[in-house]
Amino acid sequence: MFGLGTTELIIILVIVILIFGVNKIPQLGKGLGEGIRNFKSSIKAVHEDSEEKPKKKNQNKRSNRPQHPAITPIHCIDTESGAVS
Repeated sequence: MFGLGTTELIIILVIVILIFGVNKIPQLGKGLGEGIRNFKSSIKAVHEDSEEKPKKKNQNKRSNRPQHPAITPIHCIDTESGAVS
């Protein structure tokens, strides 16, 4: 886990307890959990919106396109002789 061993994690936990106090740690954990939850839901909403927009754009483009006849080549080049017909 991020290259941290057990000893390093214990030291970090002791420093957090000294800085914030034992009573504030549950509140910090709750706030951190809510922040992560909000972040994930925001990312999910943005991802869903980005998937819906191209579909709508493609549908609109197809319905608004003018109908063109098939394009036919004007000149044909013979690859062996290089003649244009």
